[in-house]
Parts: sequence; structure tokens; C-alpha cells
Amino acid sequence: MKSMIIFLIAFVSFNVSAKAVSKSLTSEETQLVVELANNYQVPLKVSGPCNKVEFDIIDSVKGFNPAVWSLNTGNMTYLLEESEATPLVYLFDRVEVPSVLINSFTQVSRATVTGSSCGFNPYKWTISFDDLE
Repeated sequence: MKSMIIFLIAFVSFNVSAKAVSKSLTSEETQLVVELANNYQVPLKVSGPCNKVEFDIIDSVKGFNPAVWSLNTGNMTYLLEESEATPLVYLFDRVEVPSVLINSFTQVSRATVTGSSCGFNPYKWTISFDDLE
């Protein structure tokens, strides 16, 4: 299952005609992604006075099976609990993250969540994805 998810991430990432879209998160969405980052110990990247937290959220649906939501930190992939995935459905719907049909029965949606701050400025949280239109 893990190798299938990694393959799907690589496949979705390889769309050369896609346009990158980035949107700000609401305060409720920010609270959700901060909890996810903390729960799954997403590494903090530090560069001088700047900090950055970044991870991917992947939604994969195979046929008529329930969606599988996962969090990828680059070197680790975690399957999310239903209680964590439910608010992500609303987030993906609000920002209109597109789905890619991998084969005739598997759809995948992928977005990157980023929180960054420099100096004493508060974190700015965004979600970005490839617009496939």
C-alpha cells in the first residue's frame, strides 16, 4: 500500500502542463494542520532567522472503496484517522484541489501544506496544489 501511494504521488507530481495554485488557510484550518504537524512530528526546517514546516496531504480513492487519506513528510508516510481526514475533505473542497484519474478506477488528490515565518513574524499557513486545467 505504501509503495502504491508513493508511486501515485510521483505520478501526480509529473504533470508538466499544471499551474501551481496557493491559497491561505483559515484560522480553523490552520489549527487543524498545526495539530497534524505536531501529531506526526513533521520536521521544522530552519534557515537563518526563518522557519518552515511543510508536508503533503494525499487523498486516494480506489473504485468504490472509502478514501484513504495520508500525510507525507518526504521520508515518511502516515495513514490518517477518519477524525483527521473529515476536516481535510472540507479543506480540499473549499480550495478545490483537483483529482487525477490514475487508471480507470483510482483517483488521487494531492496538496502541500506550508507554514513559514521569518524573525518574530507569525507563521503564514498556505495550501498549494497543481491546477490541472
